[in-house]
Amino acid sequence: MQQHYVHDENIKHVIFDNDGTLYPEPPDVKDKHMQAAIATLKPRYPHKSNDDIRGLIKQSQKEYKSSFGMFVADIDGPAEQQEELLRLRALHYECLSHLAIKDFFDQSAAPTAEIGDLRIKGVNVHVATHGNKPWTDFSLNQNGGLARYFNDTNIFTKDEVPELAGKNEGSIFYDLLLNKMGIPPAEERRGKNCAMIDDQAKNLISAKNLGMMTVLIDPKMTDEDKPDYVDCVARNVKEAVAFINQSNHHHEIKASLPDKKAVNKGPGHDTI
Repeated sequence: MQQHYVHDENIKHVIFDNDGTLYPEPPDVKDKHMQAAIATLKPRYPHKSNDDIRGLIKQSQKEYKSSFGMFVADIDGPAEQQEELLRLRALHYECLSHLAIKDFFDQSAAPTAEIGDLRIKGVNVHVATHGNKPWTDFSLNQNGGLARYFNDTNIFTKDEVPELAGKNEGSIFYDLLLNKMGIPPAEERRGKNCAMIDDQAKNLISAKNLGMMTVLIDPKMTDEDKPDYVDCVARNVKEAVAFINQSNHHHEIKASLPDKKAVNKGPGHDTI
């Protein structure tokens, strides 16, 4: 750990992305997602081969930036479209959970001790993910017992955002997340006491605009190559937490030092 970034405010909330952040995704994760997506759509196309359905999914990903966007496009009304999209996402993650039982989560990489240490220090922890709630609950249970630190009050998913807008689609995802965290909307740089940890750089742009400390999980990127909106680059989530602790420790030391003005003032002298 070489970086020595100090955020301008003490961090009171650490927000973790889930997939690829709280756990490193296995090499075959894209294949697993594709298998789950095919299984989700198979009842709709019982006479199509898996390869044909795979081709349709890839077309949807290309044209709609979503595995299932194309399959709800012909539904009248945005509310009805979102309802069906949520149903397909739920089926997809249910299928994925069946595929992720064996060797999907690296228990040795789980930041169980690091998150426990944050809580002991009085720092609040949250999950903000593009996955849905059942998958998030499942993965937290499977990943080093992290579920002990998270529940309905500090897990926020894309399913809670209108039109399923993600972290990289404007500020609405983060605005609603901060609302759930109880941070006043009118507060300037309302995310200034928060740190966001994610494995996708594009997901950190709006977080930085809100004043958050931003930490990117990327074992290949160097500090010199990072975008301006990324404060630190960490090899893994454990190192990311260490950067946050390092920044908070700086503020603790600063707060413990005597006030120079008070020391120089001396007894019997009022400040004009």
